Amino acid sequence: MIHSACTQAFASGGWASTVAAAFACAAELKISGTVKSNLVFPIMMGIHAIIGLGEGVISALLVATLHRLFPHLLNLQEKPSQTPARHAIGFGFAAVIGLVIIGTPVACGWPDGLERVAHNFGFIEKASNKPIFPAPAQDYNIKLGDVNLGLLGTILAGVLGTLLVYGLSLFVATRLAHQTHYEKSNTHT
Repeated sequence: MIHSACTQAFASGGWASTVAAAFACAAELKISGTVKSNLVFPIMMGIHAIIGLGEGVISALLVATLHRLFPHLLNLQEKPSQTPARHAIGFGFAAVIGLVIIGTPVACGWPDGLERVAHNFGFIEKASNKPIFPAPAQDYNIKLGDVNLGLLGTILAGVLGTLLVYGLSLFVATRLAHQTHYEKSNTHT
C-alpha cells in the first residue's frame, strides 16, 4: 500500500513540478511583455502538461525500481538512521550517469518546450547573443575554446550537470538531516 501511494505521489510530483515550472516561465514571459498572457499560458501549460506526463512516468519508474531493489527506503515506520541510504544514492547516481552516457547519442534533437513556444511566437530572435549570465553548457554542449566537442561535449555536459545536481541535493539533504537531528536532540534534553 505504501509503495503504491509513494509511486503515485512521485508520479504526480513529476508532472506537477513540470507544469509549475512552465507556469512560472509563462508568467515571466507575460511580465516582461514578450508574449500576451492569453497566448503564452495555454501553449506553455499545454505543451508542458504533456512533457510532465513523461516526467511523472520516469519518476514513478524510479520509485518502483528503488522499492524493488531497496524496499527498506520506502518503509516510513523505520527510523531514517537505520536506513543505509549510501547504497541507494550510489545506485541512483550510477544509473543516472549510465542513462546520460547511453541516452545522449539517441536523444531527440527537437527543440524543448520553451524553445518551441519561442519559435512559434517569433520571440526567439529577441534572445541576446551576449547574455548577462552565459550558460556554462549552452545547447547542452561543452566546448574547449572554439572547439566543439560534438557528442563528447554533450555527454560531458550531461555528466557535469548530473554531478552538480547530485552534489547540491546531497549537500541540502545532509544539512537538513543534521538540522533535524540537532532539533530533535535539543527537544529531548
